[in-house]
Amino acid sequence: MFEPDSADDHENRQFAQGQCRTHSTSPTRNYPAGIMCRKCLSKVSPFFTWSPNPMRMLGWVSARWFRIAENSILTVLALVCWLWFQPSLEVTKSLSWDWIGALLIRNLALMTIVAGGLHWFFYRAKLQGDRLKFDPRDLIVKGHQFTFGGQVRDDMFWTLTSVVGT
Repeated sequence: MFEPDSADDHENRQFAQGQCRTHSTSPTRNYPAGIMCRKCLSKVSPFFTWSPNPMRMLGWVSARWFRIAENSILTVLALVCWLWFQPSLEVTKSLSWDWIGALLIRNLALMTIVAGGLHWFFYRAKLQGDRLKFDPRDLIVKGHQFTFGGQVRDDMFWTLTSVVGT
């Protein structure tokens, strides 16, 4: 799978097909699968290095498989809401403004925090920049096509009145 080499001659080592992929000077050059020096291979996974280091292996697996992802954040948020902010089934057996109002306030707070936080992250602070932005244009601040004169105001109104109530 890989050609053996030592760390000393790593930079100068040439394989029959060319340099190691990582240290190649030509990005368009095609190399057969599996051509990688030991130094680069050890950076990819600790499972390919000798002698085995269980703590490094565990760290590698946890860093790649237990990341905080969008789905895990939403799952934790849903569990927190269900465990602490959802009225019990005994309470919801009969219609009452007490528990319905609590749900509306909870949904309003969640929508404001999540959507407002995303708006702040992407549009106000511009922490991601234009990277991965679907529409390169900025939000429309004023326009006759909006009920309340701007895209953000319209989005806030229609989301908080129609979505939160359902």
